[in-house]
Amino acid sequence: MNTAIQRPRNSCAGAMGVANGHHGEVLQGVFVDKHGGHHRGLITLAFPYVQTIAWAAPSATPGLQFSPIEREKAHRAVMLFLRNHLKRGEGVDVQVCSNIPMGFGLGSSTADIVAAVRACARALGCGISPKEIFQIAVKAEEASDGTMFRGNACLVAHREGRVLETFAKSLPHFGLVSFNASPDRPVDTICFEPARYNEDEVGEFQELLRMASRAIANDDAALLGQTATRSALINERFLPQPRFQEVLESSLCSGGLGVQVAHSGRMIGVMVAPDIGVIQLKRLLGGLREIGFLPTYYPALA
Repeated sequence: MNTAIQRPRNSCAGAMGVANGHHGEVLQGVFVDKHGGHHRGLITLAFPYVQTIAWAAPSATPGLQFSPIEREKAHRAVMLFLRNHLKRGEGVDVQVCSNIPMGFGLGSSTADIVAAVRACARALGCGISPKEIFQIAVKAEEASDGTMFRGNACLVAHREGRVLETFAKSLPHFGLVSFNASPDRPVDTICFEPARYNEDEVGEFQELLRMASRAIANDDAALLGQTATRSALINERFLPQPRFQEVLESSLCSGGLGVQVAHSGRMIGVMVAPDIGVIQLKRLLGGLREIGFLPTYYPALA
C-alpha cells in the first residue's frame, strides 16, 4: 500500500488538518441502551498507515474554493461548517490530499471530512470538538466512523453522530496482517443497505460489547480478537468476503488472535500478537498468499 502523500505544488499556505484512515472495525452491530433503545454502532480500528491531509487559508475570493471537487463529501462537510463560521464577504481556500484508496473500507470519506474541517477551523481561528466534527460528518456522508476521536476507544452510533460509550482505555496493542479481499469490487457505503440483524444476533452483540469492554480494560488483545472474529462472522451474511472461512483457518493454524473486517468494505485484517515470532508470521503470510491474497504486516497497531 503506497503511503506517500505529496502536497500539491499550488497548495495554499495556512493551517493544516490531518486525519488517519481506519481498517474497518473490531465490532459492529446493533446495541441496546439503558432505556431499551436500539442503535447501530461500531468500534473503529484506527489505521495510521493511511491518512488525509488538508490545507486551508483565508482567501480574497468570497465563499469556498475547494479542491479536488471530486471529494464531494468533504466539500459538503466544509460547507456545513462554514455556514456558522464564515462571515459574508469572507473566503477560504481548501485543498485535500489523501493516500487512502476509496471504496474498500479504509475510511477515506471520513478522513477527508475530518482533515478538511480541522484545517478550516484552524485557519479561521475557530475551536471545534471531535463530537461536533462527528455530527458534521454524519450529515455530510450519512454513515461515518469514529476516527475523529483520539485516546480512549469508543462505541459510536455512526448514523446518528452520537458516542454511545467511551471505554476505560485505548484498544490493546496488536499487529495486523492486512489485505484487500476483493480489489476489483469496491463497495459504495451509501448504496450498501444496512444489515438487518435478527433478535438472536442483537442479543449476541450485547455480549460482544461486554467482551470488548473487558478486553480494553485488561489490555487483552486475544479477547478483542475473539470479539472481532465473532462480529465478522455475524456480518458475513450481509457482505460476504471471498474465501473468508479459509482466512479464519489460516489465522487459527498460524496462531492469529482473530480476524477483523471492514463491515462495509473489502479490507480484512488478521490480528496477531505484537511480539509474534518470525516462523508464525511467515506461516500466516504464506498461507494467505496460497489462497490468493497479497498480505502486508503492520506491527504494533492500536
